[in-house]
Amino acid sequence: MRIRLLILGSGMFVNGRNSETRGVILPSIYQFLKNNSYDFEVYLTHRSQSGKEHNSKCCKFLGMNDLAQIKHIKSDFSPNDIKKIAEKYQINSAINSLPDHLHYSTCKVLLNCGVNTLVVKPFVLKKNEAVELAELQVAKKVHGQIEFHKRHDHSNRYLKSEYIKGSLGDILKIDVRYSQNKRLPLDFFKSWKGFSNVFSYLGVHYVDLIYWVTGYLPIKVSAFSSRYFDEKVDFEHSFDVVIEWQLADKKFNSNFSINWAEIESSQATSLQYFNTLGSKGRINLNQTDRGIHHIYEKRGLKHINPYYVFEELGQNHIKYSGYGIESVVSFLNNITNKKTEYPSFKEGIISSAVIEAAEKSSKLDGKPVKISLDEKI
Repeated sequence: MRIRLLILGSGMFVNGRNSETRGVILPSIYQFLKNNSYDFEVYLTHRSQSGKEHNSKCCKFLGMNDLAQIKHIKSDFSPNDIKKIAEKYQINSAINSLPDHLHYSTCKVLLNCGVNTLVVKPFVLKKNEAVELAELQVAKKVHGQIEFHKRHDHSNRYLKSEYIKGSLGDILKIDVRYSQNKRLPLDFFKSWKGFSNVFSYLGVHYVDLIYWVTGYLPIKVSAFSSRYFDEKVDFEHSFDVVIEWQLADKKFNSNFSINWAEIESSQATSLQYFNTLGSKGRINLNQTDRGIHHIYEKRGLKHINPYYVFEELGQNHIKYSGYGIESVVSFLNNITNKKTEYPSFKEGIISSAVIEAAEKSSKLDGKPVKISLDEKI
């Protein structure tokens, strides 16, 4: 079967645009095709000439033209334009890496065209949109998957395994602290940061993880946001969120402190801490300091995380590994080998319900917002 894979977006996650990396999506496709013999056509989209240039530069570095047929397509990323592209090129699979607020409309048109779809997190920003897409995916009998790559991180998998073993006992409390350099929204996400928020973009990872690890469902959310403002910039840089979770007659609270306010000289791009307290034990995950300290002459100390995306350069080869790569590769395995690894669109209903409730609560000065979910999720 020939895979005609459409890549929506030409930003940092696709090709490493404006960063020191090659991103995640193109390296993942490269590594998958290096390890497997499949007939692939890859359709790379761009809105501007610079987007095309970044895609082309990354493909040239990776030698993608030796592994697949590469085609560059200009798009305004409207649903109508995506529909035309899907029909014209007989697209059967897609990776949607567009900004958060475009996920619903663009995933909907892909599903209606019968296209297997991987969408980067967050799934969508509202619960009803998530329910609609999950039902549409089933009706169209195509594969729907969310790129929650933290499920592939071995530290999170260790936490889940220990919880299942019973070494933690009942969950009493979970604390999440996650901050990123303020240059990310100001430089890389400036065109769309006003349509989403830092909790939807970053915090959603750990909302999904708590559900995935424990099986508990969220029932109530309280959120408080803080704004950053000067003459040129106005956006919500921080969210403090309390989520109440329930499974049968058991409950616990999780506290989230999420921000895009980290100083530029910080020791890592992302500072991440995921701490779980149970009735029989505690597991603290320091996902900032992975034990590799690189001291640069001009940039100072940096904590390196090669477990997300590791670009391993040899004399005559390049190899990619890490949980970011594994997440995208799992989708490629699903569509070529008819596997059904998830996170599924149905599971995405949970995190979408939470980020919608958090947005509502923040606009009500932290007033709790209840969530109603189907127990069968």
